[in-house]
Amino acid sequence: MPGASLELDPEGRLFCPACRATTLDVSGTEQVDGVPWVNHSLVCRACGTTSRLALVGAFGQTVLRWLDD
Repeated sequence: MPGASLELDPEGRLFCPACRATTLDVSGTEQVDGVPWVNHSLVCRACGTTSRLALVGAFGQTVLRWLDD
């Protein structure tokens, strides 16, 4: 699967892939009809980086991955 694995803190919060802060806000979502995933755009309040996260449900599994930009 493309993209990088994500990391969670002990409370289940995502780390920013750029600075590892846990201050991420969802700024938008994108879903294409007929595909089993939803892309989320997240902005880090600490460093200002915008990243894309995919929530994929396929073959009986659910996976979260950072998308390569």
